Amino acid sequence: MKASTLCFFLCLAIALTCHAKSYQQADSLSYIYADKAEEFYPLELDSSRYYAERVLERLHLQEKPSSLEEEMLILLGRIHNQLGELDKSETYYTEGQDLSRNKGNFNVIASANYQLGLLSRKRNHYDQALKYFQNSLKTWKDLNNISEQAKVYNSMGILFRHWGKTDSSLKYLNLSIEKSKESGNQNTLANAFLSLGNLKAEQSQFDEAKRYYEQYQEIQKARNDSMALVLATTNLGNLYLEQGIYDQALNKYLENLRFLEANEITNESLGHVYNNIGNVYRRQNNFERALEYYDQALSVYNGINSIIGKADVMRNIGEVYNDWGKRDSALTYLELATNEYGQQNQLQKAGTLYLSGRIFYSSRDFEKAINYYSEAAEIYEDYNDDRNLALIYNGIGVCHFFLENYDTAYEYYQRAYEKSLASNYLQLKKNTLFNMYEIYEMRGEYEQALETYLLYTEKKDSLMNEQQTRDIMELTTKYETEKKDAEISLLQAEQERNEALIETRTAQRSSLFFGVIALLILLIAIAWWFIYKIRKEKIIAAQNQQIFQQEIDSLMEQQQLESVQAMLEGQDKERKRLAAELHDRLGSLLSLVKLYFSSMDKNIKESKPELYRSFQDGKDILDDTFREVREIIKEMNDSKVSGQGLENDIHGLLQKIDKFGINIQSNIQLSGSYPDSVELNLYRIIQEALSNALKYSRADTIHLMVSDVGNELHVEIKDNGQGFEPSSVNSGNQTDKSYGLENMKNRAKLINGSFSLQTKPEQGVKIAITVPKQEAEEPILTTEQSHD
Repeated sequence: MKASTLCFFLCLAIALTCHAKSYQQADSLSYIYADKAEEFYPLELDSSRYYAERVLERLHLQEKPSSLEEEMLILLGRIHNQLGELDKSETYYTEGQDLSRNKGNFNVIASANYQLGLLSRKRNHYDQALKYFQNSLKTWKDLNNISEQAKVYNSMGILFRHWGKTDSSLKYLNLSIEKSKESGNQNTLANAFLSLGNLKAEQSQFDEAKRYYEQYQEIQKARNDSMALVLATTNLGNLYLEQGIYDQALNKYLENLRFLEANEITNESLGHVYNNIGNVYRRQNNFERALEYYDQALSVYNGINSIIGKADVMRNIGEVYNDWGKRDSALTYLELATNEYGQQNQLQKAGTLYLSGRIFYSSRDFEKAINYYSEAAEIYEDYNDDRNLALIYNGIGVCHFFLENYDTAYEYYQRAYEKSLASNYLQLKKNTLFNMYEIYEMRGEYEQALETYLLYTEKKDSLMNEQQTRDIMELTTKYETEKKDAEISLLQAEQERNEALIETRTAQRSSLFFGVIALLILLIAIAWWFIYKIRKEKIIAAQNQQIFQQEIDSLMEQQQLESVQAMLEGQDKERKRLAAELHDRLGSLLSLVKLYFSSMDKNIKESKPELYRSFQDGKDILDDTFREVREIIKEMNDSKVSGQGLENDIHGLLQKIDKFGINIQSNIQLSGSYPDSVELNLYRIIQEALSNALKYSRADTIHLMVSDVGNELHVEIKDNGQGFEPSSVNSGNQTDKSYGLENMKNRAKLINGSFSLQTKPEQGVKIAITVPKQEAEEPILTTEQSHD
């Protein structure tokens, strides 16, 4: 009996020991899985998520409490945040936070609040984000964890930067640097420098931004964090890109590309690099190269199923096609980007909808533009994004203004003004005030119009002062940089001169020695060899001279084309500058005079009725003058004239010329539209030719023919006037007529067309322009187009 009892207890002890060992093994495996989950984050999100979920499954099966549970919940929240699944992310954070409260795990409570703050900031819920960060900071202070305090201060600085509160942003980022140094956490210190660099870059303080980026880079070099160094190089490239230093920006991006390809890294970083290189080529209007790199970025993002990456590249492709003048392709890609962003990336979706609206606005399809603007506005309203709402409300107001829905336009201008005040958007404040002033003036509410105009002038002067201050700072920095470069260049030049002097003296000694030997050889040389050599040298020299002359001719022709394009672009810029001057000065003065005339109307009528008729005539003349000035401003400012096609623009021009009493017979047959640069240059040629005919020809009939039958686009303008001797224009006399003809020739050359002039005294003038259709559809040189 005793032996059997002893055997029973022995077996029971062995069984309990085995059971305990199985629990111990399960716990160890859970920790191994947890370490794997942390190790794979953030480079391999699928693997990280797999191990985190396995940890939770094992813990639930064991029904054994562990701090790993809430830690894995927080990690899963971070993973889904990276994947753009924000609702799932919030669910995991909240579960982890609730579980930590029940267990009294304050470290995880602080981490959960911090992650919820990041999530709210991403959604532009800034008030809510600030509360989460403050709660996290309070817990870390209670736990006396200085390193985590530094991390929260950094995130609060970023929050205030997004919020537009730069002073608060600077304050908290400096606190982050202070706490990071106190804790000795180099990674947190590096991130604070990175955030300060981003803040300074956003304020266009590029030298300071570069200094902070380089400090971030130095720390990460010491830490041997290769991916952090990729980020540092990317930021420096972005900095050069914003300054228009495209070659240095491209070098930085290519440096990253070489590193990633050498290490066979195909994560999002590689997609970002291809995307950034595409951005450089897009800024340089090299659209084909830009599309090549965007396609490579898209391939990478498809391979790793990055939703935001794919959508961002599709939006960039859409913008390239828009800049290229291919509106249908642009709208197709923007629509693809909008669908790709979906419900999880609402802010990016709103920005893409706004871009689509801008394209329809540029095409004067105001109804569709309003639809896209309104859809974007609904999203920004959910996120309380006052700055973007101000921009969109103003855009909707402008569309309604052109549709002559003036009351609706005024309502949206008011909303835009309120949002610009809330977000301190000074430029939009100014624009909205002027738009409201125009509505008041059209309604005849002159007192309110005057008050609004004075407010507009005040905001404009404030903006000008700010811009002048920024310009002075940039010029000062540029002067100091150029001064240092000049000193270095002088030292280098001095060194080069010394080296050249030494080389010259050495060469002289050598030449003297070898010259004597050569002289002896020449004296012995046979006469026929000497003659043969001379003849051979003459032939080679003649060939070299011919090749050299061909190269010079080629370079001269290229230089001439570039000079012509620069001259015409300069004329367009000067036209726009004059338009702006007329608008701001003469237009403003005429507006004020109209206001004062309108306010005197009733007094004149009642007090001096005998002068009222003269007063009304003067007022009508003033109105005609005001309208004429506006027409001049519009024509000078528009790079595309009307934006409704070449045929409509020519008909509009002919209607203006009808009032001169000259018989104009026109035959215009165009089967479609052409790129903006082709239509603009052809319109300017026709405009100049008709203007010359009106001024100089004394003709009573002008014929205009425009057609695109066959493979060529033809334009012909001829009159029955007095004509002239072509040699009188080509002899070097710089008259208005010679400048006009030269401009017409240059414009035809820019669109790969031919220009011919036939005229003799008393035999009229005939001008013909021919542009191959293929060239007209894809011109080699284009003038820059502006999109308001």
